[in-house]
Amino acid sequence: MTVTVVDEGMGIEAGDMDRLFRPFSRLRNRRTAEIEGSGLGLYICERIVKAHGGRLWVESRPVQGSAFSFSMPLFGVAAQTRAPLVLVAAGDERTRREVRRVAESRGYATHEVSDGVEAVEAAMRLVPAAVVLDRILPRLGAGEVAERLKENAATESVPLFALAAKAELGDRSHLFAGYVSKPLDSVRLSEALQAISRASRAS
Repeated sequence: MTVTVVDEGMGIEAGDMDRLFRPFSRLRNRRTAEIEGSGLGLYICERIVKAHGGRLWVESRPVQGSAFSFSMPLFGVAAQTRAPLVLVAAGDERTRREVRRVAESRGYATHEVSDGVEAVEAAMRLVPAAVVLDRILPRLGAGEVAERLKENAATESVPLFALAAKAELGDRSHLFAGYVSKPLDSVRLSEALQAISRASRAS
């Protein structure tokens, strides 16, 4: 089950996203300066959701507003039995749908975004088991996304897969664990995800 609450407020800057769920942390600006609060609300919400085997996340853009979501199993599945998560970033819905089909056939859950900035924000927030990036993405291309994730301590070890030929990624190709050319080769993608599963079990 997934529930999303959307507002059309002032939104949240990307640099503030990792502070949202910290205890006693509040985002300061002119509109919130007069509002009292302890900075514990989202921290407590996240703890409650995690205790029920779920997860809580936010997607936001400055000026455009925010979407807060949580998901949890309907029948009390323990957190440790949840499917590992694959983040899928592609500009077109058809590609996202095909990657989702392959990932779910391998036992993964998926979280989908449609541009590079969203991919960076979601990866840093969710720390997925793997990230699948279309080479050409709105706002940030796959290579730029990969650079940012490899520079971040939380996501530097997350395997990245590009929906592109290795040569198309140029001097950033070393940042990726694998490549799946387009039109999407479902067999290659399935094999790549299977390799992640084997590595996770071995560790």
